[in-house]
Amino acid sequence: MRSNLILSVVVLLLIFLPVGDWALVPLENAVRTQLPDHVDGIIIIGGDEDARVTQAHEMPAMLDSARRYVGFVKLAKEFPQARLFYSGGQGSLTPLRTMKEADIAKLQITELGIAPDRVIYEGNSRTTYENAALSAAIAGDDIKKNWVLVTSAYHMPRALLTFRQQGWNITGYPVGYFAEGTIGLRLAKGFTHNLYELQLALHEYIGLFWYWLMQYSGALWPN
Repeated sequence: MRSNLILSVVVLLLIFLPVGDWALVPLENAVRTQLPDHVDGIIIIGGDEDARVTQAHEMPAMLDSARRYVGFVKLAKEFPQARLFYSGGQGSLTPLRTMKEADIAKLQITELGIAPDRVIYEGNSRTTYENAALSAAIAGDDIKKNWVLVTSAYHMPRALLTFRQQGWNITGYPVGYFAEGTIGLRLAKGFTHNLYELQLALHEYIGLFWYWLMQYSGALWPN
């Protein structure tokens, strides 16, 4: 009986209060955009590119990561001299998936007006740590120059810490905000939306702790 009451309270909270929003606010507010006057390179981290849907409809398919591409292309056009990198996606192919996520990224970035030969595609990384490490192996000593990192705002704290731990001289350019930016009393946007935001936030908080524990990030939270 008591467990049913607790469950009912939790469900009501998730229906009416923006718990997921509140959980995302600290993550999304952790890194503010402060671009250097001169940018030598821009790197985007891939996310949820869908190879099977892309193949089925013959057009790039993605969810939240779409907003990363908009930010990346905006910066690429603002800094035409900058070196461009894409990093991300499971690199393996299967009978049901004949495209890598990097292939989808190339389609999307090209459709948005960036010449294919301007971007270097690293398509074998499966984690944020591998994004930073494998891209650093390609970039070499250039990681000491002025770089800008593009990823979702909720993912930026862990991503920025991890890239800096690998030696990148890098500034964050967070995009794709979910939360309103403050922890205030307001109605939730919906039960499933609340759960989705809460899942994103919990994944990142656990990831921040794990990366710090494994010495992938060097700190629990960005300064």
